[in-house]
Amino acid sequence: AVPNSEVILLGGAPAAPGGTGLTPRTLQDISGAGVVDSTSNFSQAESGFNAQTGQYVDNYIKVDSLSHAGGSMAFGPDGALYVSIGDGTSFNATDPRSVSVQNINSLSGKILRIDPLTGLGLSDNPFVKPGDDLNANHAKVYQLGLRNPFSIGFAEDGRLFMANTGWFSWEEIESGHAGANFGWPYFEGGDNGVLLKTPGYDALPADAARNAPSAAAFYAAVANGTIKITPAYRAFSHDPGAPGFQAGAIVGVDAAYTGSRYPAEFRNDIFFTDVNAGTVFVADANNRSDVKFLYRSTTVPIAFKQGPDGYMYVANMAGTITRLLIESKNPPPSDSLLSPKGSATVANNVFTLTRSTYQCRQMLGIASRSAARRSHGSSFKNRSATS
Repeated sequence: AVPNSEVILLGGAPAAPGGTGLTPRTLQDISGAGVVDSTSNFSQAESGFNAQTGQYVDNYIKVDSLSHAGGSMAFGPDGALYVSIGDGTSFNATDPRSVSVQNINSLSGKILRIDPLTGLGLSDNPFVKPGDDLNANHAKVYQLGLRNPFSIGFAEDGRLFMANTGWFSWEEIESGHAGANFGWPYFEGGDNGVLLKTPGYDALPADAARNAPSAAAFYAAVANGTIKITPAYRAFSHDPGAPGFQAGAIVGVDAAYTGSRYPAEFRNDIFFTDVNAGTVFVADANNRSDVKFLYRSTTVPIAFKQGPDGYMYVANMAGTITRLLIESKNPPPSDSLLSPKGSATVANNVFTLTRSTYQCRQMLGIASRSAARRSHGSSFKNRSATS
């Protein structure tokens, strides 16, 4: 076993002459003299170890578990580079290390806003004071309290939006001001401005090593206004019986649509996907009550990007990049699609929106591994809810 950790090395050495079985081995036995144990346990302040100084460091993107190491990057309208980073902790159980997302001196569970040329934080970032070192972690932090901000993008007016992939109960679209705290791990969900305590994390004790208060103290600070939490722009329950739309794992948020290729009602819409179901939705960046189901796809769209031609391009887990068409039903036939040379055989996936005058088609593009044609019936619903 590794001393003072929860790591057990499985293995052994041949038994001594005359003995039977295996002789237990330790990390020190296996590695020999000068071994450096860079493992960590739940009580350690951070899991980064500097082998030269012998000190644990926290000015890095920590990954305590096999999930949520990083997210996305996008240039803002201000020219800054925005970087989304997940909590880096376990998705299987309550992980006390997740409280680092509430510490501005840790980079986990944050949106960073940095100079793209130097990697330094910017002097007008929300936690920077005059004279601060712009290379310090807190100088780079723009927003905090995030679990897994998988993808990010900007609305036409410069507001930042993100798909924050949830834990066991909720999926969220977030948007907030500089310095916004979205509440993870103490809050997750609900919708329409409601804040719900996260089961499991709602009983965490204080953690002096991470300078983290108990969950009870955190909730008290929220109640008295010392800590302000920004509710989700929209939240979607995992419960299939919940009202409105549900989602199991949200991804895909990018810049809001600003082109003129689609009907006017799609302008300022944010496209996103529930990857568990392969369902694609749009949410109006200017009206949080307007969320529409668009189509379902077996290719599982995971990323959306508006091209210079005004169309949305979709990256799919099936290994294809498609161009999304949203147009009047029964349009004239299309005879071309984007390719390296500007022409190719057309292969359309047609999705009829049965409660609308529009249909949605995915035209297979330059990265396609197949040209399968599929047709799916779906409904194009408007969801009304209080904001």
